[in-house]
Amino acid sequence: MTSVDGGIRREYTPLKNIPDELVKAALKAEDENFYFHSGLDFFAVVRAFFQNLTNRRRVSGASTISMQLARMISPSPERNFTAKIKDTLNAFRLEARLSKKQILELYMNNLPFGNNVEGFTSAAKYFFDKELTELNLAEMYCLAVIPRRPGLYNPAINPEENGNAAWKLYKESRKKIEWNEDAFLLAAELAEEKKWPFHFPHLVNEILKEEKNTKIKLTVDLQIQKFAEFELKSALENIKGARINNAALLLIENSSGNVLAWVGSNDWFDEEYSGQIDGVKVPNQMGSSMKPFLYAMAMDEGLIKPNTILPDIPLEFGSDKIYFPLNFNNRFNGPVRSRMALASSLNVPAVYLLDKIGVEPYYHKLLDLGFNSLLNDGLRADLGLALGAGEVTLEELTNAFSVFANDGIYKPLVLKINSDEKNLAVKENEIEYDEDFYADDDIIDQVEKLLPGQKRIYSRNTARIIADILSDKSARVSGFGFTQTFETKYPSMFKTGTANQYQNIVALGSTPSYTIGVWMGNFNGNTVVGKTGSSLPAYVAKKVLDFVTEYNFEEFKKPVGYVREKICSLSGMKAGENCPNTIWEYILEKDVDENKFDECSWHHRNEDGKTITIYPAEFQKWFSSENFAGTLDYNSSPLKILSPKDGGIFYKYESGNGQEEKIQVEVIGGLDVNEKVLKVFYDDEEFTVERPFSFEIPVELGRHNLTVQFGQESESINFTVE
Repeated sequence: MTSVDGGIRREYTPLKNIPDELVKAALKAEDENFYFHSGLDFFAVVRAFFQNLTNRRRVSGASTISMQLARMISPSPERNFTAKIKDTLNAFRLEARLSKKQILELYMNNLPFGNNVEGFTSAAKYFFDKELTELNLAEMYCLAVIPRRPGLYNPAINPEENGNAAWKLYKESRKKIEWNEDAFLLAAELAEEKKWPFHFPHLVNEILKEEKNTKIKLTVDLQIQKFAEFELKSALENIKGARINNAALLLIENSSGNVLAWVGSNDWFDEEYSGQIDGVKVPNQMGSSMKPFLYAMAMDEGLIKPNTILPDIPLEFGSDKIYFPLNFNNRFNGPVRSRMALASSLNVPAVYLLDKIGVEPYYHKLLDLGFNSLLNDGLRADLGLALGAGEVTLEELTNAFSVFANDGIYKPLVLKINSDEKNLAVKENEIEYDEDFYADDDIIDQVEKLLPGQKRIYSRNTARIIADILSDKSARVSGFGFTQTFETKYPSMFKTGTANQYQNIVALGSTPSYTIGVWMGNFNGNTVVGKTGSSLPAYVAKKVLDFVTEYNFEEFKKPVGYVREKICSLSGMKAGENCPNTIWEYILEKDVDENKFDECSWHHRNEDGKTITIYPAEFQKWFSSENFAGTLDYNSSPLKILSPKDGGIFYKYESGNGQEEKIQVEVIGGLDVNEKVLKVFYDDEEFTVERPFSFEIPVELGRHNLTVQFGQESESINFTVE
């Protein structure tokens, strides 16, 4: 339905789609001789003359449908004899240029009903909340009499007047009376002035930027849209104290890319909180919700597997600009499996991976995923990209997240149905094939024939493993505890994120069929609750997924060429007899067959029969700060200076308390088991250090060289103090 100039509500319906009974009622009410005159009904004029003379007042105007249409097209400011002549002449012109059906169609779609409503289609929705084809006979006649005197015959205001007039018109129209008067009175009593439909205005605005057609069929589902709007509004009402004043939501169908719900803000008409801004399109820092894309890239490049151990320890990154990431709870977990690191959204392992991959390659991967908001200054976020420091939109984020349910394939969003009522993207592939036989993704893409705009971003197995990790409830425990927010009766995966300064919070959810993104925050940038608050949007995401997911749901697909093996939960290696805690994990089948899946070397039995844990050297700094029963295998890695960084720049300043400034040096590894001390060469100074190799050097202006030697191994760096 459209609103034209002046707020008029009008929707156009071709004559062939208007019920015949309604057309008959309108003709009987306004111009029963319509098909027998050429614009002026002389018999009606004579009849009106005598009726008006008899009643000594104007009771009939004798205007034909053609004359009424002429008046709609070219209205006169006053209703007098001159205006009548003008309407008659214009009616003759219409009759000369248009067919009767064309005139009648224009009339049925432009006839005023009062209340800024024009045309029978709009009137049916306004008074009865129905489409024309849903009206019963009594309702049709109730509508047909309104244009005679809209003020008097408005059924929502004067149901008795309207019902009686409709009953009278019906009796005059029929030789055989099949309905009784009560039906017309009841229809009039049930009518009410409905609030004008105002659905998904942000989506409509987005469509109208590119599409100017008058009739567009959207992919959005009105029932789902209303439910999503209700859940968002209810959630905001329940958290008024959290300083969150707005929210946005996007729901898409994975197989087609069809948008099923698009909620841009809490309330379009809320001027105080800028309700007309579209939160689906506003770039924001989305925090940890971006991490799955990084882990998937690392997995595709062979840097990690589900059981790979990553360091969640104090680490410094960069050189002249040092970056020291912390987890949201300011704690470090030591060695963590990549599954747990992603599911629990740990920060240090994510930055560690991006440092290995490189910021620029990852940046281009994000562009491939459709994050065009990063084009201008995405690289400026540097290693912060690992933690979602770049600003992206909810539209980009939600669509990108759907690649994991889509076997690693990116599909563009679809907002409207094509003119043939079918989207190419909806086309489901019905070819059946053996996944083990078609192991290569390129071959599968050829079999399935990717459609225009679709492209493979990640390998099929990587996408399936990421989906498995994000749907793993036990792996989330380290980061989120045993929360019920993510509990569903169907397979589902979730990822949440919080902007660095708590300006906004976001949640992503996905099933094999649907993907949803929910954002909460303030368009003016004000901070929200002083905690992560990820459960707030996650709760809404879950409620909407509950609503759209049937109980005959699909399962996430399993990776091909992998087997479940029992591993040590700490080392990620094959579980041994000394491992105190074990879990099942996906391991490449060929690694198992080729004996590349080694048994755990971290757990041993001492002479007393107790299990001891021996940690690798890279966890030295973390290990020394914790009270553990285990030990550290200092000789498990080559000699390496962890800090300071090569090329680093330090700045000297006066502390004011007379204490001398120091630079902390951390060295790990050294493969020679017979060597006990580290030789240190700092500029012209030489000294030795015993294990653990952690010591301080003075802060002195200028360029410096630091060289360490352990047996036959040596490592050297340069740094500057300014």
